[in-house]
Amino acid sequence: MLEQPHPDIAASLNNIGLVYIALGKLDEALEKHEQGVKMRIAIYGANKPHPEIARSLNNIGTVYLAMDRLDKSLEKYEQSLDMNLEIHGYNDPHPDSADTLNNIGLVYKSQGKLEEAFQKYEQSLEMRNEIYGVNNQHPDIAESLKNIGLLYHAQGKLGDALEKYEQSLDIELAIQGPNALNPDIATLLNNVGGV
Repeated sequence: MLEQPHPDIAASLNNIGLVYIALGKLDEALEKHEQGVKMRIAIYGANKPHPEIARSLNNIGTVYLAMDRLDKSLEKYEQSLDMNLEIHGYNDPHPDSADTLNNIGLVYKSQGKLEEAFQKYEQSLEMRNEIYGVNNQHPDIAESLKNIGLLYHAQGKLGDALEKYEQSLDIELAIQGPNALNPDIATLLNNVGGV
């Protein structure tokens, strides 16, 4: 069944892997994402960067992060970032590069490397601001602000944490509306109240 590489089959493997992640079936998710990346490499070539290969590597990094296999997660995220930067340009912001920078920050935070995490979150936020505009009400910008707030909170920099949480909350409320039942908004309200 998987002997003939095809982009649609690779996309289906990727989608199945994402569902397995959501179900918490991480071994199955890893298997599907690894099958998908192998197929994408067979289709697009091992020596030529391609956005779909970079996306698969990012997804594998996410599975490893969920498994708490942080070194493997970082390795896959860095491969994805390198490929995204080669594809989209080192000076041109792109959502895939910004997402991967954010994910690398998550790994560093999990490793307790807060300064490295902060650097990646800041790079991701800067890139997202370039892509969507500094005053844009975009969920990715809210995510970056929240992650930076979490780092400040962990470092005991409560005033800075509160500022980032409130900025993130303002964006989420602008997107979702003030009466939205959203777990991100509930978490941010809790974080703001807890500082």
